[in-house]
Amino acid sequence: MIKPDLMIQGIKLGRDGLYELASRNDLIIKPKKRRGSRTTDSSQWRRQFADLAQDFTPQWPEQLFVSDITYLRIVGGFVYLSLITDAFSRRIMGWHVHGDLSTTGCLEALAKAMQRRQYIDHSAIHHSDRGCQYCSADYVSALRNNDIAISMTQSGSPYDNALAESVNGQLKVEYNLDATFVDLNEARRAVERAIQQYNNHRPHGSIEMRCPEEYHASFLNVPVDDNLEPDEKADHQPQAGKVLTTINQ
Repeated sequence: MIKPDLMIQGIKLGRDGLYELASRNDLIIKPKKRRGSRTTDSSQWRRQFADLAQDFTPQWPEQLFVSDITYLRIVGGFVYLSLITDAFSRRIMGWHVHGDLSTTGCLEALAKAMQRRQYIDHSAIHHSDRGCQYCSADYVSALRNNDIAISMTQSGSPYDNALAESVNGQLKVEYNLDATFVDLNEARRAVERAIQQYNNHRPHGSIEMRCPEEYHASFLNVPVDDNLEPDEKADHQPQAGKVLTTINQ
């Protein structure tokens, strides 16, 4: 901000030199220390759920769902995208674009994810950060009504929900959701296109370079045996590229 004034005076001074000069003359403004305790994610009611996902590696679709909220730009402001992704198959299960950060948008995404489940007899974990939307009574109740165990990050670090953060980034960078949209409706249309492309056409190295939709469905006729080791389960998987559409009871 002061660079033009320095140039007028014929003074050539870099950032480090300027900082040293200001510091030597006691011109550095020190931030005030925070008074009182921090309130972000520190309330006891937000710490009631443990991090079940930290040491858990899913071996099957719909064993672990990861959820997150990200922002999208529109002319004059922002809208918000709630996502629920299957950690095993990378399939985006539920999504909703909403105009505010109320719990409603997250509930809409959750409802869509539940409608799209294909392995409803399997136990599942829902993992998220400790945002107020996920801690709300309505959201917790919806998870419990669907017999889904609740897992939440403990540190507040984005690395504790890395997969969800990664999906956000992929959608924005690879499918142009980092653009500025005219309004909420245009953002919703763009999200629908992006997720359809991602689920049906985006290969992932972690799932044998297959697409999430195909990989998710390929386990539908594989009998679940919790006594099998992961490598043994892999031997029971269908051949790559073969999509099965029925469940053997």
